[in-house]
Amino acid sequence: MKLSEDVNLEKVAMTTHGCVGADLAALCTEAALQCIREKMDLICIPLPDESSRLQIFKACLRRSPVSKHVDVAALAKCTEGFNGADITEICQRACKYAIRGELERDMERQKQKHQLIYEVVEEDEVCEVCPD
Repeated sequence: MKLSEDVNLEKVAMTTHGCVGADLAALCTEAALQCIREKMDLICIPLPDESSRLQIFKACLRRSPVSKHVDVAALAKCTEGFNGADITEICQRACKYAIRGELERDMERQKQKHQLIYEVVEEDEVCEVCPD
């Protein structure tokens, strides 16, 4: 039986000695679950609770500078139903957006700096000649 075109459950059962882990087992069809039950042991891993999500956020962000205005506990509270991979993706995207924003601000500062230099140079190019 095949769960999808990419997954052959008989082959998975034979090559993994009957051990497979997934956090999306609730999305499988009953027929696919029956096949899994017959061929291998099924271990359901529940979604993390709020305190576990908080620890996942902290682990994902431990090497990243986080603003004091970011309430990680509130993030953990409002991400009910998210798994560890989802939370990791949120953290990675937030870091990418922060870097992109900082680069854009830096480019704008450089542009303004060059504009000021250009204005100063433009003013000094022609000296005023006054008759004595």
